[in-house]
Amino acid sequence: MKLSALFASKRFLFKIVLWISASVLFIVGLLSIIIYFNAQSLMINKESDNSKKLLLQVKYNTNLMNETMSRLTQSLYLNSEITSIMFAEQENMVDVIKRINNVVNSLTSSYPYIHSISIYNRNLDQFYNAGSPIFFDDPQLLGLFNANQLLPKLKPIFRNIHKVVNESSKNERVLSYFMYETSLNAEKPNGAVVINVKPEWLLDNIKQINMVDQQKGNNVFILDQHGDYLDVDENIAKPDKLIWLKEEFEKHKITTSESESSFKSNYLETQGK
Repeated sequence: MKLSALFASKRFLFKIVLWISASVLFIVGLLSIIIYFNAQSLMINKESDNSKKLLLQVKYNTNLMNETMSRLTQSLYLNSEITSIMFAEQENMVDVIKRINNVVNSLTSSYPYIHSISIYNRNLDQFYNAGSPIFFDDPQLLGLFNANQLLPKLKPIFRNIHKVVNESSKNERVLSYFMYETSLNAEKPNGAVVINVKPEWLLDNIKQINMVDQQKGNNVFILDQHGDYLDVDENIAKPDKLIWLKEEFEKHKITTSESESSFKSNYLETQGK
């Protein structure tokens, strides 16, 4: 009887110890899960804040360039040297060369990231493209005007200049700003000025940001008006990941009507395999 009671007492104590141990383990496990998800949430929020700061820096640089170039294009459109070329009724290449050299030298000394300028004369139906070298042909620009399409004023268009010099063609990427005035029912502008900007200074800024945060796995990419990446280093991001990122961005654009927004999405390495 005593042995049976002692055995029952030990079993009861064992159950109490087991229950207490299980309760402690459950509480510890629950607290660990809560702490883990809280820490993960804090880390994600911190990374999100850092990413927003980087994007704001990129946006600031982009807006600064855009505002500067827009004002410069407007100023150039009203420049006396430019208007003399733009509205001349007879072509005088000596006068054109003199005036356009004055403008280009002044611009490139003050704004080294300007690639070239183009001036359209409606009276002569002639484009004058000047930069480096002094004069060159820009067939794509001529095609844009001949296509009778409405080109955006003072808005950057990322394009490739198929620059023709001495019958040899060379592709160069630029951001083009257009300023022109068109009469009613006119097929072509009365006159136009185009400033072509080298995108390198902006892209180099992006590269510097990527290099700083490359160890953390943070990267910044820019898409042009056609949805194509600008100057992507394949050592930074795999092609499959870039395709996935663009698809996620397109999905996000469909679901939001805001001009500025953000979204989160997860990329699994297995997707790229």
